[in-house]
Amino acid sequence: MKIGVSDFFSEKEMKEMPMLKDCKFRLKANGSTEIRYRRGGISKSFCGKTPQIAKKKAREWLRAFNEKIRLDQAAPKEEQRRQDIFENYVRQWIEIEKKPYVKKITLETYLSECENHLFPRFGVRKLQSIRYPELQEFLNEFLQEGKYRLADKIRNYLQQIFQSALDDELIEKSPAKRLKKIVYQKKNGVPLTRAEEAEFVRRVLADQRCRCRYALLLILYSGIRRDELHHVQIDAERKWITIENGKTRKGAPSVRSIPISPILARYIDRAMEELDTPNDYLSRQVPIFTDGKHHLHDLRHTFITRAQECGIPQEVVSRWVGHSRGNSMTDQVYTHLSKEYQEEEIKKFDY
Repeated sequence: MKIGVSDFFSEKEMKEMPMLKDCKFRLKANGSTEIRYRRGGISKSFCGKTPQIAKKKAREWLRAFNEKIRLDQAAPKEEQRRQDIFENYVRQWIEIEKKPYVKKITLETYLSECENHLFPRFGVRKLQSIRYPELQEFLNEFLQEGKYRLADKIRNYLQQIFQSALDDELIEKSPAKRLKKIVYQKKNGVPLTRAEEAEFVRRVLADQRCRCRYALLLILYSGIRRDELHHVQIDAERKWITIENGKTRKGAPSVRSIPISPILARYIDRAMEELDTPNDYLSRQVPIFTDGKHHLHDLRHTFITRAQECGIPQEVVSRWVGHSRGNSMTDQVYTHLSKEYQEEEIKKFDY
């Protein structure tokens, strides 16, 4: 359901931020509100459980964006590169302190979460102007939306960033030091039932508007993680996919191979065309197709569950999905499984 700009923003806000006229609104199937801005090569999406939350996110980003444009136009080049501006400093921090030590997938996550969350709120601010109460209020907004894991990650980023700024003598004390620890119960993935899986596949294939239908099925029938999708490669015989493991440390062996099951073979060619699907877009689709009952990571748990139900040994499945292995004799034996054996095992994954 689409909604007009005037239904959300006042005349005063429209006058202050003319860019609002280019926003599009819709109420999603799960009851949340989405505001989209696409213009001049910029594509942003702001979602919230209530219209007020989505509106606040969009307004903050637009104001920060307008302020950045103003500073870029008014300030000399040396001013634009000032180290004490939050966004400038964070980009330098990522380049110097993170890039040499983390994998490409992890680096992309750092940049994405900073660009989506930290820069819209604090990007143009001076480091020394940012205070503890506004940082805590910022985290509280994630908590109010139930995004505990994201709040915990953002808190960790902020504490590292401001500690680094303190070490560089750009600030006198860290405003992030007092941020409350995020305590929450981590949820394990919940696999789809057979009936839920069949309905999910039916709805996905039927929805022509979805831009990642086959990418979702690739995740469902291979057990790969969301961040690993962008690094999938397929062999010449189209029997195996190879990916960069998203959970290993930089420098450790990070490539694993998964044989293509009879089910995945039906969709793999189309899926290879959707590997560049943005992570946030992927994540939003599964709740839509499951009426809010499941999330993207549940597809991975569904693959693990179905593979074991089909009689594939747990150690083999663990190897395919990139779970760490112990030091038992059984685990060591399965480290050296032949391709022929694995190709025979994956034939069981057909139902």
